[in-house]
Amino acid sequence: MPMEPFDPAELPAIRGEIRTDDAALAQASQDWGHIVQARPRTVVRPTLAADVAAILEFAAARDIPVAPRGAGHSPFGQGQTDGGIVLDMTGMAAVHRVTGEDVTVEAGARWRDVLAATVRRHLTDLGYVTRCQRVGVTSCQ
Repeated sequence: MPMEPFDPAELPAIRGEIRTDDAALAQASQDWGHIVQARPRTVVRPTLAADVAAILEFAAARDIPVAPRGAGHSPFGQGQTDGGIVLDMTGMAAVHRVTGEDVTVEAGARWRDVLAATVRRHLTDLGYVTRCQRVGVTSCQ
């Protein structure tokens, strides 16, 4: 059974950004591989974990599909959803701390920022640095 359309105006208030404009939806409907195209109804760019929780609670109560998206580097549509909500995680991109061999980052962090924090401590292979600088943390294997 197809999902019933929802009214983005009903989304809970968040500190981040809620977008329904054509440019945001078109961008979120594409990914790096250009193999899969799925146009969301809404793009949400959270800035706090509480934003993510509020959107997920709203979506779960209504059976609305949600796809998290980092830098959009996934090759097969993993960060897309047709008619649902794309969580654009780039608004949560901080590298919080590097301790020992552990790095704590937010979901939208890019590898270049993680690498900048870890290379100083000799925790990253420099060959890796050149391959993945513009890629989101969840996108590069």
